[in-house]
Amino acid sequence: MTQPHIAVACCADENYVIGLSMAMVSCFAQASGDYHYKLYVIDCGLAASSITSLNDKLQQTAHRNGASFELAVLKPPAAAIANLPEHLGSWITYARFLLADMVDESTIIYLDSDILCLRGVEDFVRYQTGHEAIVGVRDPIAIVANDCPCPEHLSKPDDPYLNAGLLLLNLDWMRTNLPLSKVLQWVETIGIEQLTHADQTIINMVCQGHKTVIDKRNNWVLETVNASQLMAALPSVNIHYINRPKPWQPHRSEPRKLLANKLFIEAAAHYQIADLAAIEVNDKAWRKAQLKAAFYRLINPKRGKVYQDIVATVEHAQTTSPLLSEQHLFSNKPKS
Repeated sequence: MTQPHIAVACCADENYVIGLSMAMVSCFAQASGDYHYKLYVIDCGLAASSITSLNDKLQQTAHRNGASFELAVLKPPAAAIANLPEHLGSWITYARFLLADMVDESTIIYLDSDILCLRGVEDFVRYQTGHEAIVGVRDPIAIVANDCPCPEHLSKPDDPYLNAGLLLLNLDWMRTNLPLSKVLQWVETIGIEQLTHADQTIINMVCQGHKTVIDKRNNWVLETVNASQLMAALPSVNIHYINRPKPWQPHRSEPRKLLANKLFIEAAAHYQIADLAAIEVNDKAWRKAQLKAAFYRLINPKRGKVYQDIVATVEHAQTTSPLLSEQHLFSNKPKS
């Protein structure tokens, strides 16, 4: 019997090559062995040596977990790139809309190049019904009405609003309902300046009523509340490093992200992706978080709990070594 496969896609240029390698390698490292992995990279400006290195790391991972994979690197046509809108000065954010034309798959899991997978992506397949356009995790924005540049297009204001950084895309559905030409029409209709969340806004608007929501551990978006709760969610969680700076970029960490940043650095060393410099907490922000934890405990206990948890995660990150075990990094067992 032919083994079923999972298709996973990621895109990056050389500025995000460490993030790309982490996303792909950690995703595959969590393979259960129940699926063959077809891994697609949209090459947005990668060096040949970076692609070779990625393939080598995946081969090493296959030796560790016994899973199988194949890697395909796809270069978008120049004409297609020319039509893509830009977000923050780059077209790469919209590159996922090229997948329906570039990849011969019915569904694919799209993975941003700033994610560490300690859970893996197989839940996206396990919980799909085949009838939805996308499978994913609620974004902190929560519902479509909260990201509403064009209210006249809201047929379901309370429809779940999903984070677009880690999604199963039904490419068959997209070929019919959201081809690149329609994406461009939406950008023109809404106005690029109104698309604060870029492609995420369009995906959530167009896919109203066609979504499956899965457990947030599958895409743990590092905004304040989620970041404060990360320690309790470990180890089975995919950590999504939204916003900048990224953990591979030199900086002093804000307190809420220190644990996540240290996890990334440790995983990068384990997977032999990069030897990254240690990140320490921003002292001024750390003192401020400690004061907020004490202050809000008295006047707003719910908010106080958030900062108490942030303080606890910083203390854990500073005093625990290592943060990750081999079992966390390489698993061939289903996640609970």
